[in-house]
Amino acid sequence: MPKVLKSNLFWLLFSISLTLFSFSLFFAWGLMVGTLYSLFFLFRFTRLESTLSRREHQLYLTAILLYPPAETLVQWLGINGFTPRDFTLINRLEHFCWATVLMLFFLPFTSGVWQRLNRWQSLVFIMGFTCLLGNINEFLEFFLRIQANPINQAQFAAFYSDTIYDMMMNLLGSIAGFTILCSIQPKHLEF
Repeated sequence: MPKVLKSNLFWLLFSISLTLFSFSLFFAWGLMVGTLYSLFFLFRFTRLESTLSRREHQLYLTAILLYPPAETLVQWLGINGFTPRDFTLINRLEHFCWATVLMLFFLPFTSGVWQRLNRWQSLVFIMGFTCLLGNINEFLEFFLRIQANPINQAQFAAFYSDTIYDMMMNLLGSIAGFTILCSIQPKHLEF
C-alpha cells in the first residue's frame, strides 16, 4: 500500500479540501462528505481500521479515496449544467453506486459482525444495514422536498416515485456490495 495512504496528514488535507468544495456545491452533499470522512478518522483513531485484513483494507481505502471525489464530480457536472439535474439514469446510478460502496465505508465497523455470520445472514445484514441508511436518507430527502415549497399532486407523485426508485437502487446496490465483500472474504459456511 502506498505510504501516502497511511499518512494522516494526507487524509486530513484531502478530506478537508473535498468537504469544503462539496459544501460549495450544496449543503447536504458537503454534510455527507464531511460525515464520511469523520467516520474514517473515527475508525482510524479507534484502531478499528487496523482490524481489517490486507485485502479488506485496500478495498476500504480505495472506496474512501475514489468514491467521494467521483460523486462530487457528478454533482458538480449536474449543478453546472453538463448533465440535466433531473436525468434519471444518473440518479439511479448514483444510488446504486452509493449503496454498493456503503458497506466498504463501514467495513472497519462491521467486519467483526460479517465474519461471524454465514452467507445468508451476511446478505440479510448487509441489505438491512444499507437499506436502513439509504431509506433514512430517502425519507429525509422526500420530506425536505415536500416541505420546501407548496407542491401540486403531480410534483408529489414525482417525488414519491423518485423515492421508491432510489430505495430500489439502494437494495440492488447492497446486493452488489455483498458480492464484492464475498469476493474478498471467503467464507467457510455455504448458503
